Amino acid sequence: MSAAAKPAKPAKAEGESFPLPDEAATLALGAGIGRELEPGDLVTLSGGIGAGKTTLARAILRAH
Repeated sequence: MSAAAKPAKPAKAEGESFPLPDEAATLALGAGIGRELEPGDLVTLSGGIGAGKTTLARAILRAH
């Protein structure tokens, strides 16, 4: 690893879930994730229709 290389951040455990009570909580989580992302980070979302994936992704993008 070169002197400029930065170790990768540890990933969240596969299948970890974050139950959220409403859209405002989803937006707040997305904003928090977005502020912490760095170039090269990868976020994957999975869930059924209406689970909030699009709302979360939009919040992440707006914050980043």
